[in-house]
Amino acid sequence: MIEEDDLPDDDPAVEYWIPFIRRMDKIPREYQMAIIDEYLKVENTGKDMNVEKMWDLLLAGEDEAKLTAGSLPKAN
Repeated sequence: MIEEDDLPDDDPAVEYWIPFIRRMDKIPREYQMAIIDEYLKVENTGKDMNVEKMWDLLLAGEDEAKLTAGSLPKAN
């Protein structure tokens, strides 16, 4: 998994991606892997990154995490 410490300090995009990475850590693993797959497609093909799709996956993962958390019984 990408960690905040792994990002270069001199890259202007880092400031944009840090909140994304922090949020990504809180979503189900399958959504994390789908986002990473999208990133790797870009890295391997040299095509433009579909940032909208990556954010859609993140938001869907957050929604799923909320639904899952809401369905768990509360501890006494």
